[in-house]
Amino acid sequence: MTRPENKTRLARLFAVTLIAIAGMVILTGCPYHSTHQTDEIPMNPVESSYFGKWRGMIADEVTGEKTDVRLNIGQFSENEYNLEFIGYFLKRNDRKKRPLTDTISTTGFISNVDNKLIFNIRYGDQVYLADFYYVNDQISLLPLSDHFTSFMIRSNKQLRNVILYHFKSRINPLYDESTCLKNMTRITE
Repeated sequence: MTRPENKTRLARLFAVTLIAIAGMVILTGCPYHSTHQTDEIPMNPVESSYFGKWRGMIADEVTGEKTDVRLNIGQFSENEYNLEFIGYFLKRNDRKKRPLTDTISTTGFISNVDNKLIFNIRYGDQVYLADFYYVNDQISLLPLSDHFTSFMIRSNKQLRNVILYHFKSRINPLYDESTCLKNMTRITE
């Protein structure tokens, strides 16, 4: 084989690999996160009917693998909630191959954006946004997908306007299906 043929084959392989990686990034989303939140400061008082322990499930949209999740909701302040997500997220096992549960502890508050409840969940220095429903004593947290907007968000007000536009302009909002907690039921102990 001559050198020009090697270079052509290498260029094709590189192009195919690059396209495959780009396709994987586009097809596998993440929940949207930002350094901004929908309100400058939490405004809505906490709702005590949300407090308690909840059980639900997340399903990976690619593999279909399901993971049981527990959510503990408590009061952090007058306007903020204390949240604990407990599940087998990292798929770790101990030495005897027993699954190790993971706990994500965080805080959050609920904003009202045009009659929609948006949960601003703070984790580290990032804010994750989830559409929130409480119906018939069941809770649903539907995180917005990472590509729900293509705008570079520069302020809390701009984020609020982009969310408002997204829900008004779409029949089916873009959620990160792999992290949606739908119809979680209350655990009574």
